[in-house]
Amino acid sequence: MFSSSPTSKAIWDFFNEKYGQMIAPIGLAKACAVVSAKTECRITANVFVVAPSGQFKSLTSFDIKGIFPKNYTVPIGSDFTIHYIAEHLKSKGINNRCLLINDGTLLLTSKSERTKDRLITGLAELIADKEYKYGERLKPLTIKAKISVVMNMTAEMYERNKRDLLGSTFLERFTTFFYFMPLREQQEWTKRERVKSEILWKNFAPSPRKKIKKNVIFGDFYANLGQISVDFAILSCKSYLRVYEQVKSLAIAHASLNGRNELCQDDVDFLMSLRQYLNNPSAPNESKIIQFANEGRSQKDICLLLNMSPSTYQPYISKVLRTAKLRGLLAI
Repeated sequence: MFSSSPTSKAIWDFFNEKYGQMIAPIGLAKACAVVSAKTECRITANVFVVAPSGQFKSLTSFDIKGIFPKNYTVPIGSDFTIHYIAEHLKSKGINNRCLLINDGTLLLTSKSERTKDRLITGLAELIADKEYKYGERLKPLTIKAKISVVMNMTAEMYERNKRDLLGSTFLERFTTFFYFMPLREQQEWTKRERVKSEILWKNFAPSPRKKIKKNVIFGDFYANLGQISVDFAILSCKSYLRVYEQVKSLAIAHASLNGRNELCQDDVDFLMSLRQYLNNPSAPNESKIIQFANEGRSQKDICLLLNMSPSTYQPYISKVLRTAKLRGLLAI
């Protein structure tokens, strides 16, 4: 893996040594999100990480900030408004940068409903259209910038806010990763706590500063990206075309991170390393239900295949299939 991607190997090894093998793909995905804002790809790659409290979500973002030059990221913290982003754009600039949102839990709990909705909508529109306009009688607001976003959130807060985040299409603009570190892995980390690993952008060879051109060479890998996107869409229960945009952007960013202007097998391998983090552990059967339905199975058959009682589980299956239908995930 990463025979043609020395930068990815260095980042992967860094996170693997410092936090363990579960965190390595997440760290590399965050690095790709940072680079994505610098590529010429129209849609940026954006990463939303969901994990229990105290499981390195913030620390990995801090590490990512340290890896890249200052003009690659905006460590925007955990308590800000859309107006703050506008002021930051005027004073320090956010264009072609990745916003590192340290703690989405604090961000959303500290806001009134109106302020929270405006912020979520504003970020979604900036990611999608590179522009956000807010019409207010006294203070109209316009923000123009190409950004990518890395955002962390606790699993508990994600479940509480999932409906609002999906309803605004905010989460549709992200690849959402879930992980839960078992107690044994957390104990293993405490043995490595004093490891002072460091990785710096200037030490990479070859330099990954090179931009990917708009006419990036995909070659035969277009088919791979399509197949991966179908798989990822079902696993995450998100719209296929939205997922495809993120899969393509992650692949382009990964190639750019390694100074390449064409895709190779390393980019596919990187995407496949993320597959295990896409299914929400609080709803582990969602993707299976959609897959069985696309195979032509009845709801009763799906209950039996999942070892569930049809009388109690069928309403849940109906709910999942309604959602899947609305997101265009059902073949029939």
